[in-house]
Amino acid sequence: QAVKPYKNVRLAAGHNACFFPTRGDEKIYKGNVAVLSFRRRTFGKNAAPAYKGAGAGTYCLGKGGKNMQFDKSETFLNLARGFAGESQAGMRYQLIAQQAMGQGYKTLADTIRAIAKNETNHARIFFEHIQKYAGSTDNINVNAGYPFHAGDLEENLRLASLDEREEEKRIYPAFAKTAEEEGFADIARSFRQIAVIESNHNVIFNYLYEAIKNGTLYKNETPMLWICSECGYMHTSTEAWNICPVCRQSQGYVELHIPFQKEKL
Repeated sequence: QAVKPYKNVRLAAGHNACFFPTRGDEKIYKGNVAVLSFRRRTFGKNAAPAYKGAGAGTYCLGKGGKNMQFDKSETFLNLARGFAGESQAGMRYQLIAQQAMGQGYKTLADTIRAIAKNETNHARIFFEHIQKYAGSTDNINVNAGYPFHAGDLEENLRLASLDEREEEKRIYPAFAKTAEEEGFADIARSFRQIAVIESNHNVIFNYLYEAIKNGTLYKNETPMLWICSECGYMHTSTEAWNICPVCRQSQGYVELHIPFQKEKL
């Protein structure tokens, strides 16, 4: 239903207003988003009614000055798209981890599983945004495509790197821009924060791909410290041992040296 502001109420320049159908006090978030309640219909403790409206659902007044009902917004669909994409990425990475483990790369598999857990938590964040604004929803129809590519271990690491780069550079920045324009600053912030995480995932997957491709996962041009993940044995060399001299585990159990780009942390 339409939600119309009273004539005597004005929002400060650059402010957006969001209205939830639940009891709650006013909150100000980064991005100048004022969160109000339909039931209380007040802007702050002593203010006059700010908006009048009826019916369930969350409405936001975006930067363009248009009333935006959440379940009619593009952000609502983008959260569903993001939830599906992150859930699938988590599953794909679990399969790559199994592939790595099958080839004896125990610590490589652990690293990939850790990223898979990250993706699952990204999906949870998107799901919680949907619950916050729309509550339990039986079905959301989205028009979106998702990768179903696969190959050997080297190829899968390369493809994972490209997928993460796509999320970092194109998908989540676009989702964040839309959410900001529609008045959902907290959701825009989540999209931007997760895009930064995906950029680090891109760095990791690209490093792992290059290392498997070039046979340098356990080699380095200069001596470095290698540690057995099973027994803790340490040795400094340009290459890790094939068999741990203490616990007899294979090279695949040597801890990895994972790179990060400091400027993106």
